[in-house]
Amino acid sequence: MNLNLSAKQSPRFENDKIMWYEGDTFQITWDINLTDADTGDEITLSPLDDIIFRFYKANKSLLHEFVVKVNSEGKVVLDFNTEISKKFIAGSYTYSIKYKGVDTTTIATNGKVEVESCQ
Repeated sequence: MNLNLSAKQSPRFENDKIMWYEGDTFQITWDINLTDADTGDEITLSPLDDIIFRFYKANKSLLHEFVVKVNSEGKVVLDFNTEISKKFIAGSYTYSIKYKGVDTTTIATNGKVEVESCQ
């Protein structure tokens, strides 16, 4: 008997969603590039600045918040360790991203997340 079991990459970006399998642990590295809407100039991010990722349940209540620093390459890393991964049972979620430097600016909202069951 041949078993042809397979799974899609986890995590992955598919159908405009971040997707992963329930219970998986991983890191997501984001490139953060901001542009001043008035001048078109790139905004230089400082390692002192925070990027805040908030993940929400379907009922809009906050499930988890990452507050991360921008590294020297202009990237941030979200670490979905075992403790955090346990919060995300199979289902749909949304996320927002805020930049907190001198001012706080929302840079993304209503992003979609789908956590898939392995059953």
